[in-house]
Amino acid sequence: RAGILNYVFNTAQLHRWHHSRQQSECDNNYGKALAVWDLVFGTFFLPKGREVKDVGIYGKKKVPNTFWGQFKYPFTN
Repeated sequence: RAGILNYVFNTAQLHRWHHSRQQSECDNNYGKALAVWDLVFGTFFLPKGREVKDVGIYGKKKVPNTFWGQFKYPFTN
């Protein structure tokens, strides 16, 4: 957890929300390095007291947990 740094940098905590499998949650946190652009354009998403339940890609099969499964995933889906 990055605390206040979430409002400056696009941290792993923010990036997980970007990869939520729920469409209402995944259409957010686009900044590559800085969260300031998401704050400016209204795409910043970090709900208090919640964790991402299901990480993946909206509309796609669930991403495998294994290294080789993740390596092959972009080529098979």
